[in-house]
Amino acid sequence: MKLLLMRHGKSETGAGLPDFDRPLAEAGVESAEVVGKFLERNGIIPDILISSPALRAASTAKIARKELGLPKEKMIFDTELYNANPETILRIIKNTDSIFSTIMLVGHNPGFEECASTLASSNRCLSMPTGSVACFETEEKSDWNSFPKKCRLKFFVEPSLLKKYNYK
Repeated sequence: MKLLLMRHGKSETGAGLPDFDRPLAEAGVESAEVVGKFLERNGIIPDILISSPALRAASTAKIARKELGLPKEKMIFDTELYNANPETILRIIKNTDSIFSTIMLVGHNPGFEECASTLASSNRCLSMPTGSVACFETEEKSDWNSFPKKCRLKFFVEPSLLKKYNYK
């Protein structure tokens, strides 16, 4: 079973908008595209994509979904992911139907960074800049309710690294 945690892409700041309504900056759009392409080209396709409904996260999820070739009905929005703490994120994961072997969540820091650090479980802080994605894997083929038992970090990638090496 695989879990993908993706932080939303870089967003616009200011403009007097409420936090929930901040749109993606052009760099955020590019990050979502490049990370989506990276996942697709490496055969890491989620069975379901669950996103925060905040504009910057929802936009990131929609762009990644398109790059992954996922149909719209494979993406849902969960209001609990907006500014969720690690416990809420883990609860969402644990409540995911066991028919899904790979799930992807798109959301926000600090919750995603704290959750990723906890799951990496090597007493290290996993910094998640905007647009980054962490992939965790468990060998157990039971259900998400037992997650994160025997969970390990499979990979972590930042869009800036993909762009640096012209990954398109």
